[in-house]
Amino acid sequence: MTKFFAFLIIGIVSSLALHADSDPTPINLELHTRGNTNTETPHRIPMRIDLSVSYDSDSHILTVEGDESLDCEVSLWNSADLMVDYSSAVPASFDLSGLPSGTYTVIIENDSWEALGAIEI
Repeated sequence: MTKFFAFLIIGIVSSLALHADSDPTPINLELHTRGNTNTETPHRIPMRIDLSVSYDSDSHILTVEGDESLDCEVSLWNSADLMVDYSSAVPASFDLSGLPSGTYTVIIENDSWEALGAIEI
């Protein structure tokens, strides 16, 4: 009976681990503001933009989600600084299944800021 419960617990734990691996991986973004020509650093709270980027390695889909009121463009660049894909609005998704492996950069930008994130496929 003890062996049965041990196998049951191992089965449950391994199925949870398999499910966790299939979740999209979040991409960390680095935010930069534009147009600040003042040499003094302003003392204010850092800007927070409701934006998320994730990559699902099983389906090879890169997803950019955020508030639709954000007026921004999304582009995907390879390591040779060539644009691979582009979207003029958020939300956006890119199919990366046909791309060679390597490091890619996601750039999300508007007139006052840009956010950059790197992904390895």
